[in-house]
Amino acid sequence: MPQATDELRGLMLKWFGDAISEYGPMSFLESHGYVLRQDWQWEPPTYSHTIRYEELACLEFLVTEWDFGWVTTHVSSDRAAAQ
Repeated sequence: MPQATDELRGLMLKWFGDAISEYGPMSFLESHGYVLRQDWQWEPPTYSHTIRYEELACLEFLVTEWDFGWVTTHVSSDRAAAQ
């Protein structure tokens, strides 16, 4: 059952042209280095990444509207080694 606020849906509509679809926010996060893990949590680009407003809004939308997981504090070993 959808639970995102009207404010979040309005932002998604403004930014991605659709107030309900998960594809715009997912693509945005992935283009900013986030990785969606198999447990539906988002892995940040780096361990010490500071989340920007747009990223936070997309994450919150995906969690509340689509039941995605939140951001994990664990960065996979292969990504950590590359940093």
